[in-house]
Amino acid sequence: MTGGNLPKGPAAPSGPISTTKAAAKPLAPYDVASARRTRIPVWAMPVVAILPLWAFLYAGTMTKPPSTTLTLVEAGSEVYGAAGCAGCHGAGGGGGVGPALAKGAVIATYPNPVDQVRWLILGSAGGGELYAKAGKASKGGMPAFGKTLTLDQIVEVVLHERQTISGQKPEADAEGWADLRKVPEEFPDLGYTKDQVERILEEISAQEGVTIPEGE
Repeated sequence: MTGGNLPKGPAAPSGPISTTKAAAKPLAPYDVASARRTRIPVWAMPVVAILPLWAFLYAGTMTKPPSTTLTLVEAGSEVYGAAGCAGCHGAGGGGGVGPALAKGAVIATYPNPVDQVRWLILGSAGGGELYAKAGKASKGGMPAFGKTLTLDQIVEVVLHERQTISGQKPEADAEGWADLRKVPEEFPDLGYTKDQVERILEEISAQEGVTIPEGE
């Protein structure tokens, strides 16, 4: 038998050979979420970059500003300058046209702080007797501040002169301040009220940490 006479096998099918494509693997849930998430536009990237800085600066604006409320003594320092006291007695109370207030001088003249309040209200014209109590003769140069300053301002000046300038301790004046309750009746034409006096005494007590005796 020769090679040309070998039996032929079945013929190959004609046309393209079809193949079955494997099914795609399902995406994980986090991949699906990532694909659906809105992308940040390129133009917005600088804004995103400065957000932490903006948050820091904004937080700074939420900080409570320091208090600007003056204490009675601090307010008295301002009134002392504005009312012209420094022009006569010196910025530090060393004296000049008017007598010295520093180094205990004003305490020696007015052991009771309310006598000093009366002196500022009356001035030389009406308060000569008060000045004489300290063994001094009034020369008539002290103006009366009863109608130009409020009672609050007069008390503030007295506190400044006694404590800041003359070195008086708050507790040393606590009992004497109780006499402020007599001032409305002594000066009815100035419109001082008992409620006003009690408020002032409460402020002194709270700020100075002292106990002022109760009124009758």
